[in-house]
Amino acid sequence: MDRRAVRPKPTAKAVADLRRVEENWAQSFAATPAALSEEQRNALVAALPALQALGTALKESSWEG
Repeated sequence: MDRRAVRPKPTAKAVADLRRVEENWAQSFAATPAALSEEQRNALVAALPALQALGTALKESSWEG
């Protein structure tokens, strides 16, 4: 059985483009909580540990890792 595998790596441009997109999302997210109620903002703060764990799991399972 042939067990060869290819592990593609992103180009420098792809990494830079991804970084730019992530920065744009971060800016959008930073401005948005002002539109939420205090209760909704508190719920987001309470969810931060789970959201951070989700982000870590996604990064570890992606091509970045």
